Amino acid sequence: MVPAVALLLSATAMTSAPAAAAEGPIVTTRYGQVQGKVGETATSYLGIPYAAPPTGPLRWRPPVPPARWSGIRDARTPGNPCVQRVQSSPWGDLAGPGTPSEDCLYLNVYTPAQRSLQKRPVMVWIHGGGFTVGSGTFYDGGNLAAKGDVVVVNLNYRLGAFGYLAHPSLAKESAQGISGTTACSTSRPPCAGCRTTSWRSAATPTT
Repeated sequence: MVPAVALLLSATAMTSAPAAAAEGPIVTTRYGQVQGKVGETATSYLGIPYAAPPTGPLRWRPPVPPARWSGIRDARTPGNPCVQRVQSSPWGDLAGPGTPSEDCLYLNVYTPAQRSLQKRPVMVWIHGGGFTVGSGTFYDGGNLAAKGDVVVVNLNYRLGAFGYLAHPSLAKESAQGISGTTACSTSRPPCAGCRTTSWRSAATPTT
């Protein structure tokens, strides 16, 4: 649904850093290193950008790869949810934690806490909400990762007018001659890379 999800999750690029075990595991992605946090049953890597912020000239455009970063990115807190009308439910605020922002194209990765030498299946959860509300972070994938012995990825995608505005002027600027499909653009295959990603369990760094 959302293009370029997990392009940064390259199995061949993934390494772990033993020195950071006390603070959280460090994993090398295609765009830079991220540091996660270890829970009782699962390890999480939160707020990883899968596309550049869709602001300014990138608003209402298909997503483009994020800029590479130097150093270690803190992946222990979630990224912003996408701009939306805030709605509550019996389970809490549907936007999840954080302040809604246009800079919101982030994903979260959850792995079982116990390290495995075998590649685990990768499950991608795309939240509902009628394309107007919700966020990936509203759902904690840690329990599913631990109980299912899988790697869980959930993500944000542009909502409402920021993701689905149809207008003739936008269609003229589109290479496909259409508009209103920004959030589900297929300029690159959805979840490309998820199929070949292992993210074995970097929760317990190799010693």
